[in-house]
Amino acid sequence: MIEVSNSGTLNKTAIQRTVTDRLGLPWNDAEAEEIRARFLMKALRRKKFAILLDDIWNDFQLEDVGIPTPDSESTSKLILTSCSVDVCYQMDAKSLIKIEYLEKEAAWELFRSKLSTQAITAIDSPRPNNVVKEHADAIVQSCGGLPLALKVIGRAVAGLRSPREWSLAMQATKHDIKDLDGIPKMFHKLKYSYDKLRPTQKQCFLYCTLFPEYGSINKDQLVEYWMAEELIQDLNRGHRLINSLLSACLLESCGSDIEVKMHQIIRHLGLSLAESGEQPEGCHSCPMT
Repeated sequence: MIEVSNSGTLNKTAIQRTVTDRLGLPWNDAEAEEIRARFLMKALRRKKFAILLDDIWNDFQLEDVGIPTPDSESTSKLILTSCSVDVCYQMDAKSLIKIEYLEKEAAWELFRSKLSTQAITAIDSPRPNNVVKEHADAIVQSCGGLPLALKVIGRAVAGLRSPREWSLAMQATKHDIKDLDGIPKMFHKLKYSYDKLRPTQKQCFLYCTLFPEYGSINKDQLVEYWMAEELIQDLNRGHRLINSLLSACLLESCGSDIEVKMHQIIRHLGLSLAESGEQPEGCHSCPMT
């Protein structure tokens, strides 16, 4: 599985590195991408493979990164995932499988999995006219069955208990976001999770958008940058802050204790907030340049 996420520039090197490592082949940083692509093409044509290219935003030539397109006689498989049907056709997909939104029961299960025991108790209270249950139901419905929205909003309301708190949350997240083609429509809802952060957390979250959209972020390096920008004062505080962003689903685990990553849509939310004036104070330059 290779996360492409090429809303901007296609990161050919990252894709080639993933394939190279999986095949157990030697890696040479000095080698040109074109030469590496030809080498990988030859290596993969001699094998039976299954490759999943995840989150493709724009079409690209598979040969440019070294992935051969399986022909009708090949037992190898290439699977693409994209929010755009046009991109699938441009990538010469032979068949399409539409992934449906979560049904109500599955959406509720995912949403509840992010809540605290106290919040679940308030929702499940048997008292008549349980408005907390009504507000929670409205929030789940407005998420349109989108897993990312359900996870992020679930974390944001995880500690709510009183009817007034749930009412305010419902009002803040009531806009519908079912249209995946209009990604900015999701921002109003996901921004609720951002608004729940403390000022320092907001600044550190926005700072994460300065990293490239692909790949992972080293935790220690991220904390050092935050300290250099005087957003925080010590390493322990930085790692606690990373954990708080992970708990809020604004950062994601990479399956490693030393790295994190930011979901493509969450990163675009952060960039949108920064462009609208939510600039993190003290951030003067991009650490990647």
